Amino acid sequence: MKAVKKTLTAACLLAAMIVSGCNNGGGSGGTEIKVANYNVDDFVTLGEYKNFEIEYEQSLMVDDEEVEEEIKTILEENDKYEPITDRDTVAQNDYINLDYEGKLNGTPISGGTAKGATIQVGSAGFVEGFESQLVGKKIGTPFDITVKFPAEYPDTDIAGKDVVFTITVNAINKKIPATLNDEFVQSVSDESKTVAEFREETKKKLQEEKEETAKEYKQYYAETQAVGNAKVSGYPSGMVDKLVNDYKESIKAAAKEQGKEYKDYIKEIYDMEEADFDTSLKAYMEETAKITLVLEAIQKKENLTMSDSEMDEALKKYADENGFETKEEVFETYKEEDIKKYLQQMKVLDFIVDSSKLVEPKPENEGSSAAPEGSSEAPASSAAPSSSSGN
Repeated sequence: MKAVKKTLTAACLLAAMIVSGCNNGGGSGGTEIKVANYNVDDFVTLGEYKNFEIEYEQSLMVDDEEVEEEIKTILEENDKYEPITDRDTVAQNDYINLDYEGKLNGTPISGGTAKGATIQVGSAGFVEGFESQLVGKKIGTPFDITVKFPAEYPDTDIAGKDVVFTITVNAINKKIPATLNDEFVQSVSDESKTVAEFREETKKKLQEEKEETAKEYKQYYAETQAVGNAKVSGYPSGMVDKLVNDYKESIKAAAKEQGKEYKDYIKEIYDMEEADFDTSLKAYMEETAKITLVLEAIQKKENLTMSDSEMDEALKKYADENGFETKEEVFETYKEEDIKKYLQQMKVLDFIVDSSKLVEPKPENEGSSAAPEGSSEAPASSAAPSSSSGN
């Protein structure tokens, strides 16, 4: 949920940093593109942007069953294993420690290599056909098995194909389950000393996680609806071009720092050819420009421009929450006008979210959810390149 929620706010930060004329030191000396002065009302017609009722079906209260399930998971994560020494051949349901490397036509596959992994043979933790071929194998003797990945496997590079795994079983183990007692609690918690205290600590943690998830869900849908309900007729001259150009300049700088060609860096980071990347980047930046224009229009209509004192408090809070000693240190990382524009955008987003509320879902025969089509899916622009180059 968190990654979904950041779709808009990340774009807002990017828009603030670039549209205002800064690339945060990431440019490589390319041509500077200026954004023409504009009246936001010439480009944006606002729709509904506040007081949303957002359907949310997950209960916000943590019950005892959830607490016990979480504690069970913690216990399992702390199970111990002791080697079995009276046999050296793998049997069904054994817990084994093994090394493996998977190759397709002699080339290692992504995520197909591990050292010292522990699995239970027959637990169906691996693709079908992997674990069954371990039965009868001996400790310390490397062997190969061939596994055919299903046609619907998410990694299309290996879907429907035969992968050869080279495996060494290091040990056959006996599982020693962790026991829930005060001693165990003190070994895994810095706060609790007793089992009763640990249950309360776990319940509090789960409650905070649920509330954070609900908050992020509310943020995402309120923000998405506010922007989606607006009509943007175009973009100020230079805005999208500047967003695209400055982002690409930052990537070129990052590639240069690593001694790589730009097109090779694009392929490595985004798994895209340069032409496809350019198309995706432009679409993403058009969406980014739309977001920042809509927020600016709401800011103007609701008179949400921050006063000097509000901005100063926001800067201090930002510095404190992001590991800066002072706001002056923030300005050493971001240009002053850029971070101020970002904080202003966050004020508008907070206004949208604070005006809205979560409600229980309506029965199906009473109408559809207030949430946009796509449920928990992020908008199309989120599939475009993210700011991984360090902006």
